[in-house]
Amino acid sequence: MDHDEYVIVSRTQTLSRIQWLFYGLGNIGPFLAIGTTWAEKRIGFWLSFTVPCAITFFLPLILLVIYRRAIKVRPDGKQLSQAFRILWIVLKREKWRLFTYSDAWDAAKPSVLPARDRIILQEKSLTWDDGYVEKVKENWAACKMFFFFIIYCLAGGGIGVITSSQASSLSTDGVPNDLLWNLNPITTVVFMPILVYGLFPFLRSHGIRFGRVARMTVGFLLVSVSSLYGALLQWKIYRTSPCGYHATGCETGTGVSHISVWVQSPIFIINALSQLFAWTAAYEIAYIQSPEHMKSITLAALMFVGIFNNAVSAACAPAISDPYLIWVWAVPGVANLIQTAYFYWYYRHFDAQHSDLNT
Repeated sequence: MDHDEYVIVSRTQTLSRIQWLFYGLGNIGPFLAIGTTWAEKRIGFWLSFTVPCAITFFLPLILLVIYRRAIKVRPDGKQLSQAFRILWIVLKREKWRLFTYSDAWDAAKPSVLPARDRIILQEKSLTWDDGYVEKVKENWAACKMFFFFIIYCLAGGGIGVITSSQASSLSTDGVPNDLLWNLNPITTVVFMPILVYGLFPFLRSHGIRFGRVARMTVGFLLVSVSSLYGALLQWKIYRTSPCGYHATGCETGTGVSHISVWVQSPIFIINALSQLFAWTAAYEIAYIQSPEHMKSITLAALMFVGIFNNAVSAACAPAISDPYLIWVWAVPGVANLIQTAYFYWYYRHFDAQHSDLNT
């Protein structure tokens, strides 16, 4: 760097870039699934399980290498217990106003608490002040956004094994049913640098602030497109399958539709693009907007959405069967469109109010 050169360092942009890097690296690993998928079909399941197992043994070595350079923060359970106590007070006093009115959090502030309650809490160690309640309020504002990801995940082919079931009714021509799933990480790795180093800097240079709520909205819309495309494809499968509306597990004739399994590609590609916009924005909000010492709580709340979605998916799997698979695709897609409209309306001022967080 020349001595007369100015370098602008932005903490927000740096943290945002770290979140993108985290998400991108998480999608490089699934590339190996391409090889294990073919190994499963051509050689056997033993090889497809042995390869990732062998790679896993190298992870402790990597942790040992970076151990000294890693920043280690001592766990503090006090933060979590205080946050839950504040949340309980607000919920008990304000009921459902907690979800719609930001002033509901005033109910937990020591300056607002009635004298009797304040004395009782002091006996149980009232250790927070009004400022800490505001921090919990900020954390809750970030966590509320994550509720929208429940329907979003279901719309992204998250009910049961709907995508694999659909693929089994298409002509594979020797291609493994679950090979197309690898288009998701491939799309992510290809388009991530295009967005980070191309689209977003271009928008910034032209004064266009493509904030996190805007990105999440685009991601939600894309996943609905993917889901509705899946519904249309499922309808076409029913029309062309030898078994009609009982295409899954069909044993009549060829047992499958003449449509190639590769027509499923847009589902995975659009899903990946959707995740690039929606999930990365959620990660950034979870880490950047949440107060210090509460980032792990916020990220845990975001991860819980994925766990909850997996539970719903597993619970619904036995009920997913012909001839209702069109609805399995269409209903979450339409529901997600409706919630996207509400999401954007509810958070329409968020990007303007948090302009310092925008990409």
